[in-house]
Amino acid sequence: MDQALARGDRYPLAGVPIGVKAWGGVASPQARRLRAAGCVPIGATSVPLKSTGWQTWGHTDRGPTVNPWRPDRVPGGSSAGSAAAVAAGIVPLATASDGAGSTRIPAAWCGVVGVKPTTGRLPGDAAGLAVPGPVARTVRDAARYLEVILGTALTTAARTDQATQDRAYTAAWSATLGYGDTDPDVAAVAHAAAQTLTAAGVIAWRPVPVRLLDLEPAWRALRDPAGDRDAAAALRAENSRRLADVFADVDLLVTPTTPNRPHGHAGPGARMSVALTWAFNVSGHPAISVPAGFTADGCPVGLQLVARHHAEADLIHVAAAFEHLAPWPAPTGQLPRRPSTPRRPDGDGHEQLQARPAVSAQGRAGRRADPGPAACTQGFGLAAVAYALTSKPVGLYPSRYLADCEPSEEFTRGVCRPHPSGGSAVLVQVVSGRWAATLSP
Repeated sequence: MDQALARGDRYPLAGVPIGVKAWGGVASPQARRLRAAGCVPIGATSVPLKSTGWQTWGHTDRGPTVNPWRPDRVPGGSSAGSAAAVAAGIVPLATASDGAGSTRIPAAWCGVVGVKPTTGRLPGDAAGLAVPGPVARTVRDAARYLEVILGTALTTAARTDQATQDRAYTAAWSATLGYGDTDPDVAAVAHAAAQTLTAAGVIAWRPVPVRLLDLEPAWRALRDPAGDRDAAAALRAENSRRLADVFADVDLLVTPTTPNRPHGHAGPGARMSVALTWAFNVSGHPAISVPAGFTADGCPVGLQLVARHHAEADLIHVAAAFEHLAPWPAPTGQLPRRPSTPRRPDGDGHEQLQARPAVSAQGRAGRRADPGPAACTQGFGLAAVAYALTSKPVGLYPSRYLADCEPSEEFTRGVCRPHPSGGSAVLVQVVSGRWAATLSP
């Protein structure tokens, strides 16, 4: 990448470090397009094992992936490591895929942005349910990602100086879609976030009833080669008709992303965390999850916006408006920072570092602003390295957010060095064949 830039070549995402979901890896269509745009994969992000019926967690050989906001809770899944790595600031962007909510659910539970594009815009799974898409720290970063993989101009829709418009988007609210069992406190947080858009004139509510059928039987039949495809097709057709009626009257359907808060590492029990997301995998509608706020016990809640087919620009515009009106925070207080006193080796010979607050995406709470993914090559987006991994702060972190991966020669040459701008540039080393990170001196 350095050589290409020295030649005068230009790339839309030159030098931006990304995490790559272990399922699909760097060979996936979206990862290939991102690399062609200049992105630099630094590792494979964790995914769940197939040993559990629930897939809202991530596995590494060092233990389960933890939620950056609540280490006693899962980050969601199956794009678990992607959402956790973006939330922790390890990377500004990560690849994901969404077959039942696997991009939107971890984005909601980790307090970041997750987008499921319209089904069919990129190669997915054989069942026609899974769609590749981004997990990102900001809506604008998600728009840049989508521009690269979809070939559709979306960055203009994400401009914060266009956060208001002449016409409000019409919208319908549903906490349950007609069948879900949504926790009242989760619904209240999501609805309050949506009301922010109403108060600013971005959306206008319409009293449109939303009474969908639970598509679990159809979803399972489509995934099962021996499933009843005729019954699945009938159920899908009826729900598509009901959704067509909704979108004949409104531009957007607004819901909580999940019916529940992030569950513990032992599992969700009987709760169906996908209840409000997988309907749109079956119907094919595009959807985005943005951070809505927190429950009283500190768990992130996502706000889901659903649009007509191929109307990703509407999602990006409204989501960017919401981010402008109610900027979301980053986890703080558990990240490494450059020490103000000389560093001492610990018992393993590693240097100790103190805790550092997260660097925010938009300079929130008085912190330095991050102008976007390109800043990550200057050490801002990678400043946050690990959460709840060790009992004491140390200089090298075997990250639970990244699964095992081989060293990348391109990354070693292109990004793994102190940046000329100085500051808190990030060095990445290989420790026992795994990525670990430390801040530069």
